[in-house]
Amino acid sequence: MDGRLIIENSRIETKEKIKSFNPATLESVGEVCLASATECQEAIQAAKKAYPLWKGLSCEKKREIFQRAKKILLQRSNEVAQLLTLEKGSPLPESLSVEVQGGLEALGYYSQNLRKSLKPKKAKHHVVLFFHKKSSFHFQPLGVTLIISPWNFPFLIPFYDILAALATGNTVVFRPSTSTPLVGLLIGEILLKAGLPPGVLNIVNCKVAQAEDLILSQDVETIMFTGSVPTGKRIMELASQNLQNIVLELGGKDPMIVLKDADLERASRGAVWGAFMNTGQSCASVERVYVAREIADEFIEKVLNHTKKLKVGNPQEPEVDLGPMATLSQLKIVEEQIEDAVRKGAKVLWGGEKIENL
Repeated sequence: MDGRLIIENSRIETKEKIKSFNPATLESVGEVCLASATECQEAIQAAKKAYPLWKGLSCEKKREIFQRAKKILLQRSNEVAQLLTLEKGSPLPESLSVEVQGGLEALGYYSQNLRKSLKPKKAKHHVVLFFHKKSSFHFQPLGVTLIISPWNFPFLIPFYDILAALATGNTVVFRPSTSTPLVGLLIGEILLKAGLPPGVLNIVNCKVAQAEDLILSQDVETIMFTGSVPTGKRIMELASQNLQNIVLELGGKDPMIVLKDADLERASRGAVWGAFMNTGQSCASVERVYVAREIADEFIEKVLNHTKKLKVGNPQEPEVDLGPMATLSQLKIVEEQIEDAVRKGAKVLWGGEKIENL
């Protein structure tokens, strides 16, 4: 796959490159160009230049582009899913059902609701002094939007963010995760083939230093970030210098509560799915469970039985339920969490060790 940057609808070669690896085998998936400060600035200026034209484009024209993109994504759905499985490590059925299907639904939503969602809305007054006034909310684009996305859902999350920004008349500079850079570039290929004008969507894979330069640019009006809390704090700190608009969707430590009158079969299946979907690499995954003491033993036994049925392995094999952790650093984090829990008195009921051939 082409690993070059996308700036103003052109593929840009750079001197510095990185390799993308298959987390299941550690084999190279492809080579990707890294943007320097110069290319990052060119991407911002391309988005700024394209903004007046895109802002003025009718809802109907945008809708036509989204509809073409939906057809292209449908035609290339297996290709997208295969790349997700290779670069992120999710089993092929999960890549298709979660990320590709989610992308198709997003395109359908914005195609159908674009005009309706941007229509001015009347505002009611609740202050006596303003009863004789008429007010309404009008939705206006802001300008260049910087989107920084994570590796755990490298297609679905940025796809939604990019479509939301484009639908409302903004232009985009997109910085994918360096762990899944090829997936990010494939998003660009699909949307550009659908007919986006030059500069409306620019994609730059880059290191942290260059990403911070993007954030600090005074030509960036809005920043959309999905990722960890520490990185979110850093982005907020940098963005405060120019008082940019910020949308942060950060990690969590999500609980599940099981009461004594719960359907334990359903609850246990839900706990296992919530904990292990995407190999547990989700900001909304089940990470701790509070269970009524009266039903705890039975619930734990059911969870254990369902967990034992899961097959962990190479996600390209059709019978596999769970692939590898997406990165070596994530694997290390999980190993350290298990060791810490055991030191503090936890019992490992199943697994708990790295699989040799994965």
